[in-house]
Amino acid sequence: MAYNKFAGVYDRLMSDCPYDKWIDFILTKAGDIKEAADGACGTGNIAQRLALKGVKVTAFDISNEMLDLAQEKARKNGLAIRYLQQDLTDFELMHKTELVTVCCDGINYLIGEGELHSCFECANRALNEGGMFIFDISSEYKLRHMDGQMYGDDSEELAYIWNNSIVNDVLELSLSFFCRTNNGLYQRFDEVQFQRAYKYDEIIKTLEETGFGKIEV
Repeated sequence: MAYNKFAGVYDRLMSDCPYDKWIDFILTKAGDIKEAADGACGTGNIAQRLALKGVKVTAFDISNEMLDLAQEKARKNGLAIRYLQQDLTDFELMHKTELVTVCCDGINYLIGEGELHSCFECANRALNEGGMFIFDISSEYKLRHMDGQMYGDDSEELAYIWNNSIVNDVLELSLSFFCRTNNGLYQRFDEVQFQRAYKYDEIIKTLEETGFGKIEV
């Protein structure tokens, strides 16, 4: 998933996301850490908040467009975050770290056979002894109840229509955006994304298979 034009509207769509509460939760669990890696970092909202707390952060994403925006925001805020273009299923850090995070449903975008296992293996390999992997998902219950649902919103600058359909365990999110241009007209672009509905037992089993213990939900 390489997002393309979607990167440019991502922060507007996520403007009500409680990032600061997420950071409080993460740091309460992880304790007094010095270094962390943030996977599927998007436009850098988690990575930058970790950096503002004094954590040395390496962040990565598969999308060049997302990374460009993240780097621009970090520069404006004077934050020295190391950004890399890497995939969740095949990432490697220069040295081990104390914490790996994957937020904002990043895990759900691992839809291929074995991709969840590969991601968890990479995360385990990236961590120091006793390090912590923290991630969130959209639950199977949530994604299955989105089947057939349509969402929408409009403002002066941006409107969108969002349709959902699920086949087996994969939800297709079909989005149409209408962005206001400088001349007052609206330009349309479409985006199709896919999320996998992972079962609770599947997540736990895969964590155990890839060497994780002390698992909390």
